[in-house]
Amino acid sequence: MKLLIPLGLLAAGALTLGSCEALGISDACALNEDDSVVLEGGNDINIRVVSTRLSNGVRTFTFNTPGLIEDLCVAAPEKDNKVVFKVTPSAGTTGLLGTGNVQPAYGHEPYSFGLAYYNGSSILEVEIKNIGLRQGSSDGKSGYADITLDLSFPTQGSEAADHVWLQGHVAKIEVIWHFQLVGAQD
Repeated sequence: MKLLIPLGLLAAGALTLGSCEALGISDACALNEDDSVVLEGGNDINIRVVSTRLSNGVRTFTFNTPGLIEDLCVAAPEKDNKVVFKVTPSAGTTGLLGTGNVQPAYGHEPYSFGLAYYNGSSILEVEIKNIGLRQGSSDGKSGYADITLDLSFPTQGSEAADHVWLQGHVAKIEVIWHFQLVGAQD
């Protein structure tokens, strides 16, 4: 496909890099990236821990769930880019806090929001919407999102004890995302 842009539009600054949506180019962002990661308690959860830190008596485990997703279309409407984090604590669990993180450009602040209980639910969750991808793009077409989850709770005295607590108190982690991938280009 060849794209002819009137010189007047370019000179007037009416087009911005990656604005395929405004031009109606349907194949620029033709493919959806709808997927999820589900971790079902116990060792399945501990295996996905990528880092741990201790601060002021609170242990935080960071999960790479799913981690880095590349070739995302920066021209896709930001309103459609979203990630949902859900954590199901085991019955009787208290003191568990969570933060969902989406990093679309290293060196910039990530989208980070705390998980909360909604409408009397026993599931901690947050939905991060309107995720901009342009600042992480090196070519003006494709970007990335590095998706992680932090779970924090009062330490049980050691990292080993905290891993045991995590296994016994987190029944399920689910991360669901929607982005668009860069489509075929001529």
